[in-house]
Amino acid sequence: MNIFQLKDKDSYLKHWRNSPWLAVAVLVFAFAQVHLHRVAFAILIPTFTKNFHFTYFESGIIMSAFFWSHAAVQIPVGIFSDKYGANRVVKVCVTILAIGVIAFVLSHNIIEFLISRILMGLGGALLVPGVSIIRKDIHPRNHGLAVGIITAGGAFGGTVGLILISFLIGIWGWRFSYAITIIPIVLALLLVALFITPAAVTDKSGDKTEYAIKKPKLIYSNVIRNPALWLLSFSVLFFFGAYFSFLTWLPSFLVERFNASNYQAGLITSLAVAGTIISWPLAGFLADRLNRHIAIFRYSQFLSFLLIAVFSLLIFRISITWTIIVSLTMGLVFGGMSLPYVIVLQLFPLELSGTANGFMNTFSFIGALSIPVVLGAIIGYTGNFSFAFGVTAACFFLAFIFSHNVLKIPRGF
Repeated sequence: MNIFQLKDKDSYLKHWRNSPWLAVAVLVFAFAQVHLHRVAFAILIPTFTKNFHFTYFESGIIMSAFFWSHAAVQIPVGIFSDKYGANRVVKVCVTILAIGVIAFVLSHNIIEFLISRILMGLGGALLVPGVSIIRKDIHPRNHGLAVGIITAGGAFGGTVGLILISFLIGIWGWRFSYAITIIPIVLALLLVALFITPAAVTDKSGDKTEYAIKKPKLIYSNVIRNPALWLLSFSVLFFFGAYFSFLTWLPSFLVERFNASNYQAGLITSLAVAGTIISWPLAGFLADRLNRHIAIFRYSQFLSFLLIAVFSLLIFRISITWTIIVSLTMGLVFGGMSLPYVIVLQLFPLELSGTANGFMNTFSFIGALSIPVVLGAIIGYTGNFSFAFGVTAACFFLAFIFSHNVLKIPRGF
């Protein structure tokens, strides 16, 4: 085929625009921007406390504002994806994210910073519609791999954000350094507009009539009443809460225990995020090939429990080298975190996958909001990092307990 002839070139471009894996690649790039802005503010906290005289509590509020709106819109975003099309929801999300970042760069007081972070949280809610796109276009034997690749893209964005922005601040200052991140978001918006098309979310499996929603209110209520979804939701609440607790308080431990600089602490902590770039796609690939999604999800939880439990017991006896190894190893055993989205696809029909994933994802961010705060209170009251990381290990174990029997419960449809 000669692609330089107009007709063939149009066919070539049409072929690529309808490629489901190209849509996944675009979602990877878009989700990388989301995760970057989810975690990058942590690097700015020392600068904000100095330049704007914010307390650490006020800075923490600004950091958490992203998750307020993020958690609140998970279920609505899932419903909108099911009702109006996931492709439209992704475009709206990336647009709002761009507006939020621009607003953040132009902010000068705590109210403006809070509003901009809330907008970022709204725009960052694109994983649920992304999973719906995967459900409709990617063969079921590759669902775990596709979700793992997208979440790995987020981990890559978070890692780059932690390292790059902290480096550029010393050269150009925080405002211009952060403004640069608008460029890839605009690029992501263009790619989404070009390649996340209605054709890319058309169900090709032929099973659309099998689960036709004749009574939406009744079906949606059945989603909420599904006991397997509640077990899975509480499992991810503790799993994600423990994960973000580890990322939140490891830097403080490194600074206090080893007198590490903020940059060194951020770099060591980023190893846990970097490890998931490998472990999330790998876990998805293995789960797809072995058809053991829930098993690998539970192995990941139990290994995380064991590693953090040992770390909490030996925390004041190990060197910084071993702490670095623990951080990287945690990233590798966190691989099962991407699998709950695939498990939901196994529990619910096509037309409800967005709603169900939105419900479950709400719990993950409730955990991310609450458990790190509880551990911060424990550290502030006792000054004991060993006890705090022990509680983190207990949360991993609770996640393991709640995930038991998830797939043994009838779907109810």
